[in-house]
Amino acid sequence: MNKIVSSALALIIWAQPLSAIAASTARVLIKRGEVTKLSPGELKASAVKVGDLLPEDTSILTGERSMVRLKFSNNSTMNLGPKSKVVVSQMPTKKPNMINLLTGAIKAEVDKKENKENKNKMIVKTRSAVMGVRGTKFQAIYNPQNKNTSLITVEGRVAMVKKEAALKQAVESSEGVRESKGQLVSEKTNQIVDSATELDALDKSLEESTEVVEVDAGKFSGVQKAKQAPSVPVKIAPKQYEVIAKSMGSDKKALEVMKTVDAASEIEKLGEAPRPGGFVDFETGIYVPPSEEAALDKETATFTSKEMGDVDKVTGDYVPPKGVKLDAKKGFVVDKKELAKVASNQEREQLQKTVGSLNNQIKVDQTQGVVSKTSRWLPKEHELAFEIVPYSEVQTFSGDGGDSDFYSESAVDTILSWKQKWSEKWSSRIAIGGVDYEVEEKDGKFREVDDEGKGLFSIGAFYNYSNRLTYSAELISKQFYFVYPSDNTQEVFVDPEILDYFSFGAKYHALDWKKIGLYAGANVLLFGENEFYPADSTGSENYDSFGFKLFGEGVYSIKKNMAVNAGVFFQKINHDFGGNTEIDRTTLGSSLNFNYTL
Repeated sequence: MNKIVSSALALIIWAQPLSAIAASTARVLIKRGEVTKLSPGELKASAVKVGDLLPEDTSILTGERSMVRLKFSNNSTMNLGPKSKVVVSQMPTKKPNMINLLTGAIKAEVDKKENKENKNKMIVKTRSAVMGVRGTKFQAIYNPQNKNTSLITVEGRVAMVKKEAALKQAVESSEGVRESKGQLVSEKTNQIVDSATELDALDKSLEESTEVVEVDAGKFSGVQKAKQAPSVPVKIAPKQYEVIAKSMGSDKKALEVMKTVDAASEIEKLGEAPRPGGFVDFETGIYVPPSEEAALDKETATFTSKEMGDVDKVTGDYVPPKGVKLDAKKGFVVDKKELAKVASNQEREQLQKTVGSLNNQIKVDQTQGVVSKTSRWLPKEHELAFEIVPYSEVQTFSGDGGDSDFYSESAVDTILSWKQKWSEKWSSRIAIGGVDYEVEEKDGKFREVDDEGKGLFSIGAFYNYSNRLTYSAELISKQFYFVYPSDNTQEVFVDPEILDYFSFGAKYHALDWKKIGLYAGANVLLFGENEFYPADSTGSENYDSFGFKLFGEGVYSIKKNMAVNAGVFFQKINHDFGGNTEIDRTTLGSSLNFNYTL
């Protein structure tokens, strides 16, 4: 009897560590091609075999055209794609698994019925993002060259946040940790925290951070180096979604997942997000949006565009147009192998045009995190514009002798401007110009007056509050002409005055029709007190001014970086000299603007 009891005790003692080991391992289900592992404490990598049990903190590396599928103790599975590397950091029984994706792509399915205590069933981190998988199927991509992290949710929902924001929130939410060089560090030991502590901190940060973006089924979101937060989730191309879903064993169809009742309203709500219906490149992590000419599918609220490329019918990966390939740093480039096969110069030129057009579409130096040589302190974009503003003006002079109306004809402002785009929200503009003015005299003839080289100068800032609404604030110095009658003669005086004033405005993007955008807006003109020296007097007079401007304009996009604006405006300015004397300036005009973006 004693012998049986001793054996039972020994079995219990040995079973406890064995069950702990089993709970902290992942089993290799499928392996194709060259796959190696580096377990904790080992100095040399070894080949992975089907049936292997991989402990926590094991690194796994796949070769070209290779893959491996793992199954965790909580019934979740993960596929590691070709040329990819992960570290399986944590596999606790009652907490999320934590995967560190160093390069490449993973496809994973989590069992949302397991670990009901936690909202996040799996945490995937890269060097630029942290993702909390709420369920159930998703694909994540990380490219170390451009530091792009891309996420596609197939079923369920995945939360995503930029790594800097996740670490900041982790420090605020957890005791005894601080952030240093992109790592969580123990305040007590000044060492990088262990993976178990990191898991708890990141899990909590995903729950409490205000910068988390939730990506629903059928949608893409990405973290790029140049962006402060993950991109607004958008639907991917339905054909790409269905291939990815099928490869993960899902029977979901694009129309089922993406169906909408009001496509136009859904598109408008996306604001500055990329156009939906694009392709995700699995190697670079770049999202390739549809072209501006793409047709809108009203059932799914996605755009369809053939010229942007296609997808592999087996893997779902993006396939660029023939003769073109996608580079992580440069964006679209000509495929040299295909170029060697091209015989005529015309075909070569067409390839170059295709590359230029594609790069304009993805905006590689801004939205996709492709490395740019431009300094972070310099503008992202420059816009040069030439504007002609013809107008007619009526000045109503009110004084003790009654009212007099004076008309201008063929007045025109000629303006050159340089606009600098600093970010998606902010831009600035500097403008200079000349003022040509003609005034009707008593005999009915018009007399041209010269601006004496003192036309117009302005500097201003613009804030894109949304995709529809832009606010502006400008300081303007402009030469105005004051027209008034003499007290003693029939002579008409025309005196130039340089006035400095602020213009505060708002412009609303009202409508889009093909390549034309329609806008409407208003400005308030605020002047300080000024001194006026009438030509028929030896003294000066102080006066206050106030005005407003209403305008509408249409913008026709000739090319991605070239447009023509045409508009009309109504402007009213009152100059109050005190007493009974004032001048009302009523202006009605039009504008023609040609702009080119560098």
